[in-house]
Amino acid sequence: MIVPCRIEIYKKICINSIFTAYETTPYVLHRLVQSVRIDRRLSSNVATANIDIFYAGFNPELILYQYGGWGDDIPIIDNFNRVKIYIDGKIQFYGVIYNYSIDDENAVVHVTCQDMFYHLNRLVDCRMPYLEYKDIYVFDMIKDLATKAGMTTIQTLCERGENYVVSDLKIKYDTQVSDVLSDATATSNTRIRCLKNGDLAIEDMYHTYEVSDVPNNINYEWDYSYVKKINSSDARRGADMLYNRLLVRFDGKNYNVYDAPVLFNYMCAENRFKEVETALGDTQEKRYRMANRTFRNDTRDMTTLTTDAVKGNPDLDLGHALRINLNNRVGHYMVTGISTAYSAEGYFDTIDIEGLLPTDFAYAVFGTGNYDDDADSDVTERDSIVKANTEGKGIRISRDKSNKMGKFNALGTESSITISVTFDNSNAGLSILDPSGVIMGLEGNPNTNGSSLTKAHGTTTVTGLTTCSSMVFSTYPGLTQSVTIFKPIKGTWLIRGVGVPTEVVGATIICSIDWVMLDEDADVATYS
Repeated sequence: MIVPCRIEIYKKICINSIFTAYETTPYVLHRLVQSVRIDRRLSSNVATANIDIFYAGFNPELILYQYGGWGDDIPIIDNFNRVKIYIDGKIQFYGVIYNYSIDDENAVVHVTCQDMFYHLNRLVDCRMPYLEYKDIYVFDMIKDLATKAGMTTIQTLCERGENYVVSDLKIKYDTQVSDVLSDATATSNTRIRCLKNGDLAIEDMYHTYEVSDVPNNINYEWDYSYVKKINSSDARRGADMLYNRLLVRFDGKNYNVYDAPVLFNYMCAENRFKEVETALGDTQEKRYRMANRTFRNDTRDMTTLTTDAVKGNPDLDLGHALRINLNNRVGHYMVTGISTAYSAEGYFDTIDIEGLLPTDFAYAVFGTGNYDDDADSDVTERDSIVKANTEGKGIRISRDKSNKMGKFNALGTESSITISVTFDNSNAGLSILDPSGVIMGLEGNPNTNGSSLTKAHGTTTVTGLTTCSSMVFSTYPGLTQSVTIFKPIKGTWLIRGVGVPTEVVGATIICSIDWVMLDEDADVATYS
């Protein structure tokens, strides 16, 4: 049975000499539709639709198109007329006609459409030098700016985004709206996109996922286990845009440097650096979110896979999780792109996917470096948060002692805290003592009242903890080890080091929260 396709076109209406409205009754196309191709992907904000329409036999009393001039009658196919595409009775696209061309030889009109996100690719221009926002939640700022650009309905669909307060932001008139929104989503750990029905959505950046979801056969929207392979001609793993060191700058004095140990190891210890700027990254926490997002996105772009064409699914959407069998190995993947093709030959989807990472997985750890714009100025502490304490040199790390290198007090309000320790030799290891007295550390660390991780190199995520939502441990060449603690409870946490007996091992500590150097022989209770 042929799946039905319906195209509705709404003509624009001129009110007070300006086209500001649309007819409520659409022109409906069924049998004259030769083909429809819809392309939507997370890496490109604007979705597109290409429609080929036969005009031979079209009702001559209706004006389908015009070659030139403006005239009194607006043709059915004209720039900025609105278009809705339904497949199997379900909305698949809502946008406007952007371009069209006439193929007289084949009696076909080729129509190119953009979805409603096109509104956001305009300049902020508000007939004044700057548009200013003060003391406004970032989600409210996104909605206000999108509304000013022409969006009518904006939904907030995220559960894990950080809806922080924008204290003061001036946006110059020649700034593109989408650029501002990109900055806002990068610092709030969200994304925006147009839904199939034309609404703008603020969404979580990544699909909720844990490694255990695959063997437990849970937490996915669609089972595509019958997909046995990818389209080999479109499979790619490119490293040309991959970086493992990132400078996130707010201004000349307020910035942070981040390393990605996982990528450093993956890239054979080759240092690759880039800098990004953010007008909204006025705090260390916002800059961290941007850095982690940048590293994750770069990795995602490097590992995109494309499936062979499969039977079309009108309910499939971007961001959905699929259970797929690739090369006889079942895994869960997130949909990052959908290319839909509809014609007399059938209805098919070609799907771009990426491997999922655990929800709380973190690439970024705090790095060091002086990148002040004024080279002669004194190095200042950033946000009174980031400290690199080289007085840790000479700490005695030994297997028979629970060496207490430092401590910090979590307030219980932090989304994450990252500790990075560089040791002088490979015999030392990093562990954490949480406020309840549980030790968590790398393989080889003492675990008398806690737990050791199962592997000493690479990245390991630990969940099911009572004092935080999860911990991510990372090690890589260069003897640097790091741990990121997500949603830590309030209390005193200890940074510990362990190593071989009697050997003196130095350490340099960088922490995303104020911390205190401890005497290795001090009583822990003294510092609580």
